Amino acid sequence: MAAERQLTLDGIRGLAASAVLVSHYLAEIPDGIQAFSFGAIAVDAFFVLSGFLIGRLILTRREAPNFFKTFYIRRLLRTVPSYLIVVLFVLALAALLPEWAGDAGGVPAWSYLSFTQNFFFALRQSTGLHWLSPTWTLAVEEQFYLFAPAALVFTPRRFVVPVASMVFAAALFYRIQMNASGADPLEFLPLLLARADTLAAGIIASALWFKIAGTKRYDRTLEATPLVCLVAVLGYAVFATNTDWQATLSHSVFGIAAAAFILRAAVSPSAVPWLEARWLRFMGDNSYSIYLIHIPVAGVIHHLMTGAEPGISTPLQWAATILATVATILLGRGLTRLVEEPLTAFGRSFSWTKVEAQPAGTL
Repeated sequence: MAAERQLTLDGIRGLAASAVLVSHYLAEIPDGIQAFSFGAIAVDAFFVLSGFLIGRLILTRREAPNFFKTFYIRRLLRTVPSYLIVVLFVLALAALLPEWAGDAGGVPAWSYLSFTQNFFFALRQSTGLHWLSPTWTLAVEEQFYLFAPAALVFTPRRFVVPVASMVFAAALFYRIQMNASGADPLEFLPLLLARADTLAAGIIASALWFKIAGTKRYDRTLEATPLVCLVAVLGYAVFATNTDWQATLSHSVFGIAAAAFILRAAVSPSAVPWLEARWLRFMGDNSYSIYLIHIPVAGVIHHLMTGAEPGISTPLQWAATILATVATILLGRGLTRLVEEPLTAFGRSFSWTKVEAQPAGTL
């Protein structure tokens, strides 16, 4: 079964991008509104969606003789140029305005260019240059792109779900062990192994999609699973004696919830028509660029208008935040239109080679 682009999945991407924007602009700042602190959930959802889309693509195209060449060329053109433009611009601005940049926390500039900053985040227990701090998630994704194709191509289809389930369990066990050893969450949460459960959850959902697409047999289960996960998380939040569950169990629970929600939207798009809203699809189409620039844009605008880091304690700070939101959306659209879309279209010129039919009786 071929996997075509679905508007509902664009809507989910847009919803997650909007959640990150709201969380970083209104909650994860001094005197922020903590009720809007759902950026971590959105990141988990991004990872699950990435696992689902990449898993479905690989399982659809892995028989192509030129699979690896085409996959990596398309991924490189889709993700790297926009990323390098933003990172190089922010690093140059940081060199020119060290008082704006702040302390890099021992994270070298070259690590951002090699997608290895997440290792230094863990090693230094630092989020590095603040204006590039969200890029650790992109490093995790690029590292995932390196391993996922070979893992899925050389794993027999019937073993994809069991193997992905073992990866899911290994990531959860790793976080529990690291937390039990007294490690700071920054020592392990930025690493691929610590987030592999959410990516694996997406891969499991992609494998199940091939089996249940076009059926309604599991609709109720997929609808109920996110609600059950939400109840579980609320239960932990109310009754847990400490917050260790946030660094250990919560990512797995949110991963399961997101995988069920994404699979439901992919199997029965008509069940969630609200995800096809124009504004959600706009945010989804431009989510990568918006995610890349939203922190540095806010930093620059607040610095110019208030002389301080982003906040919402004063009317002037609110004005700067609103302006940053508008600027982020407009600049993000521009980056998508001028860089991401043309290079993605160019990447599609590298087509998948069709598998030649074997003559009858040939081994």
